[in-house]
Amino acid sequence: MSAMADTIIPADELSPSGTDCGVVVYIDRQLAGAYGAGAKMYRSGPYQRGKPEQGYQLALTPRDYFAVGIAATNDWSRKTFGKDFDRLSVVERATALKAMEEGKASSSISRPPVFSTGCSRS
Repeated sequence: MSAMADTIIPADELSPSGTDCGVVVYIDRQLAGAYGAGAKMYRSGPYQRGKPEQGYQLALTPRDYFAVGIAATNDWSRKTFGKDFDRLSVVERATALKAMEEGKASSSISRPPVFSTGCSRS
């Protein structure tokens, strides 16, 4: 998550990076708590394809959703660049995030289709 946060929110002369701002700690704490477990989400199905404006419509908890998305991101990154996402250069990470946002990144791991869009627009 640090590599993604620091790519989306890079440090510059005026501000710290996403990691230095606590973005990764915040996400980790949210996923470790009730939100991550899907405590206030309806998860009993049936699960039908929703409209984009309806938001999240999957059986996965937010914690599982992130875990599957991270695994899929690393799977695609290894196939495309030969290494995990966090090992990519800054330019490669930006290229990877752009490909994910545009729906051009595919993985052999079944992942929620909106994962990368949700992350890259955060």
